[in-house]
Order: sequence, then C-alpha cells, then structure tokens
Amino acid sequence: MEGGGVRVLFPAGQSNLPQAAEGLLKNLTAKLEADPNLRVVITAYAHEGVADASQARRLSLFRALAVRNFLRQEDVRSARIEIRAVGDRDDGPPRDRVDIALP
Repeated sequence: MEGGGVRVLFPAGQSNLPQAAEGLLKNLTAKLEADPNLRVVITAYAHEGVADASQARRLSLFRALAVRNFLRQEDVRSARIEIRAVGDRDDGPPRDRVDIALP
C-alpha cells in the first residue's frame, strides 16, 4: 500500500487475524514506535460469504477490532488508532481485507 500502509487479507467469512499478518503488523508497530506523532486508520471490508449488508458490516468491524487488538498488545495507544468498518461498500478486490493507512 501507498505511504507505508499495510493490507491484511482475510479468508472469506473469517474475522480471526491471519498469522501471516503478524509480521506486517510488527513492522507497522516499529514505524509507530519511531514516530510518536503517527496515527493509523484501519478500514475493514467484508464481502464473500456474507448474506446481507449488516452482517458484512459486523464482520468488517470484527476484523478491524482484531487488527486493533494486535496493535494494542504491541503497546500502540488506542488514541492513535481510528477504525472504519465499511462492510461490503467497496468497488474493488480483494474484498475481504483490512487496509491500514498512515494518514
């Protein structure tokens, strides 16, 4: 992703943080430790295997919270984390993902 952000891909219908994402998130944590003024915006999406829009939004929220919880365990303050759970409101693949931007 642009600007040093991270993209975490999730299996369809799943909200548990994929183990493969941990290395990416640890690298992101190192950037946050190096610059105390950096913040992150977590934007979560869900599409595949979801019956309706409210279920997609709920699944995307659980994905965003999984990423936030990992960052919190790495001592990133919650005041530096913004969450956006948008469900299936996305126009491009991959649709089961979390994008973490450094605005």
